[in-house]
Amino acid sequence: DELIVVDSASADRAAVAAVPLPANGRMIRCSLPGVSRARNAGWRAAANSIVLFTDDDVVVAEGWRDALAAAVAAHSEAGFVTGRVMPSPGQVPSRDVAIKRDEHAEVYDATSIGNLGHSANLGMRRAVLEQVGGFDESLGVGGRFKSSPETDLFDRCFAAGLLGRYEPEALAWHDQWRGPRRLLALEARYGYGNGARLAKLV
Repeated sequence: DELIVVDSASADRAAVAAVPLPANGRMIRCSLPGVSRARNAGWRAAANSIVLFTDDDVVVAEGWRDALAAAVAAHSEAGFVTGRVMPSPGQVPSRDVAIKRDEHAEVYDATSIGNLGHSANLGMRRAVLEQVGGFDESLGVGGRFKSSPETDLFDRCFAAGLLGRYEPEALAWHDQWRGPRRLLALEARYGYGNGARLAKLV
């Protein structure tokens, strides 16, 4: 196993560089911001055939790695596997951000609707990422179109004839840190990014 932390053009480079050291991880620096750019830099630097993604405002459960990696390894037909994401303990958010609470495993295809999961808790084969071109760097925070990088990635997996899966045993907690003003701005970004994603589908 390996741990890769990607610094997405942070102002305090030294602080980010210290994050992976206790776990014998390594840091990769992106001089330009963008969540999709950072994720692409991370998986391209990885040496293993299975890549797991999480975010800096997420805490994963002790068994997260094993559950998510096992689900990816067990289902060769799956282009992606997403895991359960809950609010941090004690939080009762007024609006869920990147949360998926379902307690039962699911299989997705191009006809699936609703919340398929999030890249804050995502496992994929490196070969699939190479096949579909990774994350679209114009989408997501720091990109031109501000959101929807994972749904676009899922779209391209489906277009390649792959399925998706949801594995609730791969559990993580996402800090709901945004207040009302930030949530309003987030909603605007979601609309903008989803519009770009729909334009790509057309």
